[in-house]
Amino acid sequence: MKTTFIVKDFHDELLDKALANPVWDAFKVIEKWAYGDLRQSVKVKYGTDNSFRSRCAWNDLFRKKRPITAKVEPRKGYQLITFEEE
Repeated sequence: MKTTFIVKDFHDELLDKALANPVWDAFKVIEKWAYGDLRQSVKVKYGTDNSFRSRCAWNDLFRKKRPITAKVEPRKGYQLITFEEE
């Protein structure tokens, strides 16, 4: 199970500060950006099909605090941040 964020037109310092937190806290900060004032710059996709079922499964992982990993991949014009279950 994985969740992917696409971050465009963003300051690297703010992103580095968010990712310096523990992994689940970093996920909540970036998810808050995706649904808050920064929703034009941060897009989110749950699982492979972005379905309601995938979002429910991810929420179940969050409630159980299962171990996840975060990976940042720079792309041309944006950054791809992937949170994946171990």
